[in-house]
Amino acid sequence: MKTTLTALHDALEARWKAAGKPPSATEQSLWAMERIIDDLEGQQSLDFVYAEGVDLLEAWIEAGDTAVESELAVLQKVKAELQSLAQA
Repeated sequence: MKTTLTALHDALEARWKAAGKPPSATEQSLWAMERIIDDLEGQQSLDFVYAEGVDLLEAWIEAGDTAVESELAVLQKVKAELQSLAQA
């Protein structure tokens, strides 16, 4: 799951940086992801961070350039893991 979260973080961060790093919820979401990736927060936050990250990345994609294949793959993997977490 950490690999998937890192991929989501990197895809979201790339969109955010390409837009000039505007102050937004994206920055807070990236920070929350980094805390989980670095084991500073427990897994109880993972489903929330996943869902928020997906929502933000999809919003960036809708507002800008078409999603690239790697972004679509990350979104698909995260959504599958979210579904798995919901069933656990």
